[in-house]
Amino acid sequence: MYNKNPEWSDVAELDYSNKGLWDYQIETLKQYAEVADGFRCDVAPQVPLPFWLAARKEVGEVKSDLVWLAESTGGDYIREIRSKGFWISSDGEIYRAFDMAYDYDIDQDWHDYLAGKTTLADYVKVLNRQDLTYPANYIKMRNLENHDHERAHDLFPNLNDLVNWTAFSEFQKGATLVYAGQESGMVHTPTLFDSDKLNWQTSIDLTNLIKQMHELSQSEIQVSGSCEIKDEGNDIVSITYTKNQKRRMGIFTLQSNNGRAKTQFEDGAYENLIDGTRVVVANGIVDVTYKPIVIEEE
Repeated sequence: MYNKNPEWSDVAELDYSNKGLWDYQIETLKQYAEVADGFRCDVAPQVPLPFWLAARKEVGEVKSDLVWLAESTGGDYIREIRSKGFWISSDGEIYRAFDMAYDYDIDQDWHDYLAGKTTLADYVKVLNRQDLTYPANYIKMRNLENHDHERAHDLFPNLNDLVNWTAFSEFQKGATLVYAGQESGMVHTPTLFDSDKLNWQTSIDLTNLIKQMHELSQSEIQVSGSCEIKDEGNDIVSITYTKNQKRRMGIFTLQSNNGRAKTQFEDGAYENLIDGTRVVVANGIVDVTYKPIVIEEE
């Protein structure tokens, strides 16, 4: 037995040149399809794309509305596996068979920004580029933390930063992964292989924020509207959705900085759709303090 990634000592490769393996796995997927809502496929790009296309077609005959989520991979890993002569799909390829994919394609860019190696403008550029790289109906699984990475509250010890990053992540185009305990601001990263129960006794509760951002994400304007992300300066970022002359704008301060954000909204008072507070637009400017803002103009 062997593995393309020697760090994964707990798994072994299957031989996808054996079509009998295809038949066995697809039959197994069909059985689960009768009781499951969808499949999350671990390191899906490392399995040959023709298999996923065949599986999607055959399993769809059992249940057509299954959700297929690919744990896709980053560019450096794709390059490493291909250099060894093995198959691995890019995200552009994986969307042929899957509804959703992780946003690991920009994970390194995100961590570079957090580490101060690049600017917010650099990070915004790669976020906007996703709209031009993937199919028009692509869905990214946004996440601040998961089983492979550190906790969000560990990344953002400052509560204001944690709140704004939580809101910003959920306001981006796509879906959101909430890792167990994230809503309580946990900093302990549980082990993958041993019993390691979560300690829910924390002083942080992001539940209402996560729920409200989820409700906003279900609106038609965020599902199918055009999306533009801007660096507003001073580590403040904005996202504007537009559909049928309607606009919705989110503004987030990512390093607890005060500042201003430009908007095309008419001057006046608006309701912050996150918490119901009053937001004023004056001379096309919104003053930004510590809390995330989402406003809407008909």
